[in-house]
Amino acid sequence: MPHRILRTAAVVAACCCGGSTFGCNVVVSTIFTVSGGIIHAPGGAQYIARGINVADWAAVGPGGASNGTNNGAAMLSLFPGINLVRLNMQKTYGDPIVSGGLTSTNGVQSGTTTTTTADSSGYNCDPANFTQFVQNVTGYNTAGAVVGSTHAVVVIEDHEAGNPTIAPGTSQITWYTNCATYYKNNPYVWFGTTNEPAINTTNQQDQNAIYNAVRGASNPNPVLLALISSQYPGNQSAWISGSSAQTYYTGLTNVVWEVHGYAWQYGGQSSLISQATVNAFYATQVADLNAGVTSVDGVIPVIWGEYGTSTSGATVDTSGTRNVIGVQNNPGSGSAAWTWQAGASDKLQSSNVLTNFGTEVAGYIATGVVPGSWTDSDGS
Repeated sequence: MPHRILRTAAVVAACCCGGSTFGCNVVVSTIFTVSGGIIHAPGGAQYIARGINVADWAAVGPGGASNGTNNGAAMLSLFPGINLVRLNMQKTYGDPIVSGGLTSTNGVQSGTTTTTTADSSGYNCDPANFTQFVQNVTGYNTAGAVVGSTHAVVVIEDHEAGNPTIAPGTSQITWYTNCATYYKNNPYVWFGTTNEPAINTTNQQDQNAIYNAVRGASNPNPVLLALISSQYPGNQSAWISGSSAQTYYTGLTNVVWEVHGYAWQYGGQSSLISQATVNAFYATQVADLNAGVTSVDGVIPVIWGEYGTSTSGATVDTSGTRNVIGVQNNPGSGSAAWTWQAGASDKLQSSNVLTNFGTEVAGYIATGVVPGSWTDSDGS
């Protein structure tokens, strides 16, 4: 059975809101809470995520110490108003201890001898090694004290690739337990289940086990339930509405669907699809997810955990810029652009200078305004 934790200091206050877009029932809490398809920030305001993805190795320096741009400071400076960072943790790489210092070319490590340090689970992502990054981004220390003025959510997730099937294994669950325990006093640290899982009941069981690991650590913070967008609509409907969904999700609290948005899903990788069609594709997917299985909190909100200009990461998709606009026009409860670290065509910055893609995302994060069109002239 899933663990349930009482929401600390949560009350519902009736008020006269005088035209507020959030209605007259305000959820007041010291943590993030979910209610009827809406995420509420501590204090009660509706929360819409506007953020980016960052790889584990790009979030720490040698031995986990903050150094240079790896402590989150440059990210916060380049993306004013950012309120979510999805931290992509990989058990086989994780946080590096770098012999002879950290060197990089456009943010990619090179010319170093690296080893890794594992926590008690065997994962090479000891949560303690991300202490400085998490503190800088969330504005809270591990004791739960406010130590900064910027408060952005950090989502810790197991970033496996290749649509894996993962049984609820001991090492993974131990790692989630360690992370949830270490950060349980920080209301701005959330958790995401295994990245882009294959659609099957084994992975639903794994998501349930991850959820229970977080709640078993007395951590009430939101848990993002990852879906694989390549199965939309198709098998995704069974995942969110079938009998197994009733088994594994109806008893959960404070959970959010996490999906990814790329142009290939609607034929836009090599074809120019109209903006109206792209917008409709994403609007329909959000509506379908909202109509799926409900949790204890009612409708489960949706966050686009990844979106960007490129399917492959090597070249910009033909409909890549329209894809970005389509997700931003239909955010559900928010989105996180892919990705901070320098890559080929989908990087947000290079040597701490925003790319065209990064500039578009930074403008959206700061203002919430979605452009009618934009040009990715420095993509390839």
